[in-house]
Amino acid sequence: MKIILTNIICLLIGTSISAATLNCTFNIDAKKSKLTGSELKTKVKSFSFDTVKEVGKNISLGPYKLVIWDKDKFVNAKIIGGDFKKPLSLQYSLSQKVIRFNYGGDIDFQCLQNELTSAQKATGLTKDKDIGTFQENLKIQVASPITFRYFQTEEVQLMRTLFFQNGKVFTDSERMERKLPWCSLRIQLNRNEDTIVQKGEVFNPITFQKQENNSYFTTYSYSFVDFNKGKKMGEKLLYSPYMFSCNILRGMTYKLDTFKSIVGDYFSLQSNL
Repeated sequence: MKIILTNIICLLIGTSISAATLNCTFNIDAKKSKLTGSELKTKVKSFSFDTVKEVGKNISLGPYKLVIWDKDKFVNAKIIGGDFKKPLSLQYSLSQKVIRFNYGGDIDFQCLQNELTSAQKATGLTKDKDIGTFQENLKIQVASPITFRYFQTEEVQLMRTLFFQNGKVFTDSERMERKLPWCSLRIQLNRNEDTIVQKGEVFNPITFQKQENNSYFTTYSYSFVDFNKGKKMGEKLLYSPYMFSCNILRGMTYKLDTFKSIVGDYFSLQSNL
């Protein structure tokens, strides 16, 4: 990448806000106006930074590492690696509503106070978007506590599955309506006891599969296991997440309204792009 020093731009706009949530986007291929889903994951990272509750954040993206923190009413940032042979230091007042740094036209770093960036709006999961297009780039969050019983009729060693349909939860798939859409969460217990998955737990899928194995359902599966490396990702003290899947009727749109009608108040989804 050719670096043109005269292209360094720092846009500073002042307001009276002294502490807030910064919604930020770090883009290392800003010259390209449209990126595919896989490119977005490797070239663009969006994140939030609460200047009151969080000490700082480390963001890795391609050959770069972005470190951001606040101190004495200033937001400090460093960009390390890539074309920067030495760490590049940035500093902005917390009174600024907009923080932006552009380098050579390729690297673009911006933060907005209490407002989503354009990249976050573009890649966010909204009610009109097809969930399937996000593939494994989702965060699956537990919105209400769920209990996996140690004694379940459909148990295999320490594997346990809960089924969700019409906003209700089942431990036995036989109790569900066979021709209505349903989702399931499968985990592996670490102890021989009932296990509660608490509200707020977040699962980040490693792989995604869309399957049309029968004429009735389309299955969307999210695995939390790295089978290539033989590793369980996101392992907790009492359990390890294994797989989350949703079976959607053929012809039915896989959108947030559909998802909500199946899982009720038990789960929520967010984009991880």
